[in-house]
Amino acid sequence: MFMGLINKIKIQIFFINIRIIINDFVLDTLALFDTGPDSNSISKGLVPTKFFEKTLEKVSTTNGSKLKINCKLSIAIIENQDLRINTNFLLVKILKNEVILGTPFIRALFPLQISREGITTNHLGRKITFNFSTKPISRNINFIEKKISQINFLKEKVSFNNIQLQLKKPQLTEKIQTLLQHIQSTICSNLPHAFWN
Repeated sequence: MFMGLINKIKIQIFFINIRIIINDFVLDTLALFDTGPDSNSISKGLVPTKFFEKTLEKVSTTNGSKLKINCKLSIAIIENQDLRINTNFLLVKILKNEVILGTPFIRALFPLQISREGITTNHLGRKITFNFSTKPISRNINFIEKKISQINFLKEKVSFNNIQLQLKKPQLTEKIQTLLQHIQSTICSNLPHAFWN
C-alpha cells in the first residue's frame, strides 16, 4: 500500500571512464560500477574474440533469469593513472551496459571511498580517483503504473486473440467470402485484375 504512494526516488548509478588493456589491445569505455554482481561483465563485440576462452561459468540476473555465458576474458588490466588492476570479464551476449564492474574489481580497490566526484583508492601512497561521468538520476518507481500498463498490454493481446478465433469460425469465413465475391463482381467489374488469386 505504501509503495503506491512513492512516485520517484533519486538513485546514484555510478558510471566511470576506464581503460581496459589486453596484450596490445586497448579499449577506452564507460563502465557501470555495480556492487551487486559477483563478476565483471563485458558485451560481445567490444574486444576481439581471440582474447577469450571457453568457460562453463553460470550467471544469473537479479530477477533470477540465466545469462548465456560461453566465453571468459581471463587476463585483462584496468588502468587509471598509475594504477593497473588485473581482473577478468565474462562475455555476455546481451548486456544493458557495455561493461559492468562487479565484486572482483571492487575488491581490488579496497579500501575505497565513494564521494560525489568518484571512487577513490590509495596506491603507493597516492590517491587514485575513478571519476563519475553521471549525476544522480530520478527513477519512477510507481509499481502500480507499471502493472496497469502490463494489464493493458495483456488485454490488447486477449482482444487480438479473440478476433483471430472469430475469424476462423465457418459462418464468418463464409460471410467474408460472399462479400469478397460481391466486391469482385460489382465494384471491380471494370478492373478484372484488381484482386489477385
